[in-house]
Amino acid sequence: MNELFSHIAVCVDNSEASTAALEEAWKLRETLGDARFTLVHVIASPMVVAGHGAMWIPDPTELAAGAREWMDELAREHPGAQVVLLSGYPAAEVCDWAREADVDLLVASSSRGVFDRVLLGSFAGYLARHAPCQVLLTRPRPTRADSKEPVAAAVGEG
Repeated sequence: MNELFSHIAVCVDNSEASTAALEEAWKLRETLGDARFTLVHVIASPMVVAGHGAMWIPDPTELAAGAREWMDELAREHPGAQVVLLSGYPAAEVCDWAREADVDLLVASSSRGVFDRVLLGSFAGYLARHAPCQVLLTRPRPTRADSKEPVAAAVGEG
């Protein structure tokens, strides 16, 4: 087994930024050859959606079933990947799970929509400060085809 990272976990959601993080993590895993690879998704507590005098709360069972189906598809596209579904406050859940699962490297996107950031705080910032392992944060893809900016930035234990 390689000595650098024996267990790589990537945090995924259904966003373009997350797809870029997954691609970076998979490239690293292919380079290392024999590292364990885990896809991690957190089902956040459902929010109440109100409008026109009515309230709607998503069914947690349906959310979990949809997430499982989507994650299983991602795993089929990445042979050997394990799937982990968590629920709760995303950043804290990932850090707690990573500690118990002996993760050596967490990969996540540093990009999150303004709405999520205001409501939930910075997921990437929380990982950078609280993860029990090394963290690789990927940046959004450059918008210009000729951009030479790096796509990833590494953050060590703090």
